[in-house]
Amino acid sequence: MSGPPKIETNVPRISSGKCVLFAITSPDGISRSALRKAARLAGALGAELELFYRGFDPDLLHPSRLSSGSGEEGIRAFVENRQKQLWSLAEDLRKPGLSVRTRVEWDCRPAEGIVREVLHKQPALLIVESFRKSPAEGLLFAQTLHKLIELCPCPLLIVRRASAYPANPRVVAAVDPMHAHAKPAALDTAILKAASEVSEALEGELHLFHARVPWAIVSHQSRAVRWVPDVAKDEAQVTYEHVVLARVTDLARRYNIPSLCTHVVDGDVTDCLPSYLGADPVQIVAMGALSRSFLARILIGNTARRLLDDLDCDVLVVKPPGFRTPVTLRDPMEHETDQTVPG
Repeated sequence: MSGPPKIETNVPRISSGKCVLFAITSPDGISRSALRKAARLAGALGAELELFYRGFDPDLLHPSRLSSGSGEEGIRAFVENRQKQLWSLAEDLRKPGLSVRTRVEWDCRPAEGIVREVLHKQPALLIVESFRKSPAEGLLFAQTLHKLIELCPCPLLIVRRASAYPANPRVVAAVDPMHAHAKPAALDTAILKAASEVSEALEGELHLFHARVPWAIVSHQSRAVRWVPDVAKDEAQVTYEHVVLARVTDLARRYNIPSLCTHVVDGDVTDCLPSYLGADPVQIVAMGALSRSFLARILIGNTARRLLDDLDCDVLVVKPPGFRTPVTLRDPMEHETDQTVPG
């Protein structure tokens, strides 16, 4: 077994962001509880809260409407009406010490538009809510959410539960110090930093979780599989389990996580993590998004898809340090019908 991986220390801090960006996918059905969660996080981080909506109505781009000029007027009215909705939401959230701004833009690709706003504002967090969706909205939102996970360079908090955070929420950092699937070692540091800062801001309790691959699977997958005496097999298993535990313990020590809050469970993470989170109330679980292609793009694999579907708590998705989104600050498809209304 190799020694502990070198830990990268230049991972940006969440608190270095000047705002928390709440991306709204549909102003008509936005959850007030999700907005209050965003407001609490923004206030705790000492950041401004921005409510952002990237909207589009294809009917307004019908050639007959554009040729008559009514298309432009319709787009302008669409943006202004959505802005009024956001202003109303913002008024309910404003309180001493918390600045709330609103912004509406017209665009047919919500995920790319949201990421462009992230590049512009450099927020501490991007927050989206993912419940209360009709079947049609659910499919469209799932596509947008998966694109955000792939493209968003800052930590992404997916609000999955309507209930407010308790006074001292439990935040779990799900790490993989054995770096399955060639996972970058620095990603664990990024996950722990993000989880630690969110936990500290919310005055919560930080936990560390790792699903240890069972020895039977590790030994079977080894390229050096050969016949050895049973005693040697037992020694190899003990060594493997101790190495995994030592790496998890080292990560916990770096973030002052006590042993009672450090959890190592044998099994597949897609089974173990939901079971663990279901046993005790957990409000947020932090996990990493991995690069899985030769183009170094962040892709959602089957493991991540299953976890996103099965976890009954908010999910904080963190990218590896050095991740660069393919989205550019300026929209290459920008045209004369683009409309922006800041608030």
